[in-house]
Amino acid sequence: MLKPPRLRAGDMVAIAAPASPIREEFLSRGVAEIESLGFRCVYEPGILSRERYLAGSDRRRADELTRYLNDPQVKAIISARGGYGSGRAIDLLTVTSLKSPKILCGYSDITALHLFFQQRAGWVTFYGPMAAWEFARGDRSYDRAAFMSAVTGEPQSFSGLRCVRQGPVVRGRTMGGCLSIIEAAAGTGMLPSFEGSILVLEDESVKPYQLDRMMVHLRRAEVLTGVRAIVFGEMPHCNQTEDQGYDLADVIADVTPEVPVLTGLAAGHAKRVTTLPLGIEAELDPAAGCMKLLESAVT
Repeated sequence: MLKPPRLRAGDMVAIAAPASPIREEFLSRGVAEIESLGFRCVYEPGILSRERYLAGSDRRRADELTRYLNDPQVKAIISARGGYGSGRAIDLLTVTSLKSPKILCGYSDITALHLFFQQRAGWVTFYGPMAAWEFARGDRSYDRAAFMSAVTGEPQSFSGLRCVRQGPVVRGRTMGGCLSIIEAAAGTGMLPSFEGSILVLEDESVKPYQLDRMMVHLRRAEVLTGVRAIVFGEMPHCNQTEDQGYDLADVIADVTPEVPVLTGLAAGHAKRVTTLPLGIEAELDPAAGCMKLLESAVT
């Protein structure tokens, strides 16, 4: 896996909107927060474009990403928000060198970009907060310390996970993202191999039967073959009804392969979003409810 250079004070961070449209006031707040961390922000006026449920045309969004990916002064690209649309822009990207990774940060629909750069170029990417969403709301919405640790190369660990299926201590590469985006990519040739991974899956507002269906599809498509462990996110609003008579953990236990399974990682859709590097070695201790990253995500 190719690691991007670590962020240093004064580095340029580009804000891009590859998915759904954003509000100007949220963008301004997010930029102010990122700059308060010691970085310089840049974004294009077109970032506020709106075309139905997209932040402008596919060409606009792809060109925006392409410019930042090819600009040597830009050290990191933080997505403005998720929603929908990243997967539509992928085919229009023209990256000069896939051997020169940058920090790419975002979650939810941005999973499509994570998968693309992992599968095509072997990049380490960052499943974390977004500029016009969590950054705009400040430290109450994202874990500031976790973000800084991830992008500067400090040690990281994630505790307080809840065990659904016990097992031995497991080592593997962190992979994954938003469950519904991963499931939609199955069979398209856009998925990297998850073999030997600690697979992180998260989503929101997914009914239990929908989670069941997606996991069955991934299993039948052999996407889960060779996965060493699975860690689910907080999975907010994923009940059928308030009195459904069973827990989401019951469904998870029923539809996952016979590997250690935990839940409760604050990745992606969570109350206070952490930053999880994808593509690096980690150690998962099911009994302790802890996952520890064994290497830096940056050079």
